[in-house]
Amino acid sequence: MRPPAAKQLPPAWLSSYFPAALPAGRSRLLVRVLNRVGADGAVRDACRSRVLESALALALVERCGSGHHDARTRIVSYLERHQNSEDLIDTTVAAAALGRGTRQPARRQALEDIVSRVPDFTGSRKQALVQAIFTMLGVATDHADVAPHAVDVSALHPWAAVQTVAVNAILGRAVGRNRAGGEDVTRLASTQRPGRVWEGNLFIHLSVLHALVDVPGMESVVDAGLSTALRHQKLLSFRM
Repeated sequence: MRPPAAKQLPPAWLSSYFPAALPAGRSRLLVRVLNRVGADGAVRDACRSRVLESALALALVERCGSGHHDARTRIVSYLERHQNSEDLIDTTVAAAALGRGTRQPARRQALEDIVSRVPDFTGSRKQALVQAIFTMLGVATDHADVAPHAVDVSALHPWAAVQTVAVNAILGRAVGRNRAGGEDVTRLASTQRPGRVWEGNLFIHLSVLHALVDVPGMESVVDAGLSTALRHQKLLSFRM
């Protein structure tokens, strides 16, 4: 196979678009992955939980999963172990999910922390995403009108488009406006297959369920999607 000539390669993004810490982080990731490559070329490692997906799963269980008592107990226990994490975002999200409040300064700092890590051209979309996360967790936020370009899906690949449609629906519902039209609902519902997490992305899976939870006729879809999410737990230590 002949590698493409330089003139055939897509233009490279300027390094100034990205956080200064990105190269070091990429190097750490490379070392971590290479250290887990076996002699047969396979990468074997256990999946570790993230507070974010755990928190969103708990919010859904609290809202519509009264039959998932055991799952609720496991998730609460996991989040309680992470509510004093050194990571500001994990701490803030865990506290919100456990209903123990998050002060506005902490939420704003967490938001700024996330947005500061991404290129400027994705900043508005990430800001809307963080607002949607706290909304899903039942925390009141400043629901300012979302800038149109922050929810424009025309140039996004499929998983980002689905995530953006879900964010737009969640924030719209929070201010009493239904931003999810029939086409949006169809797009969101099309990601749901019993027993399967679309694109293997649990965060988007849970975001879609939160976007559909109050949509008439979507009750069975949300219930099946929640069961699917909970089925992907590693029961010994709640690894999702």
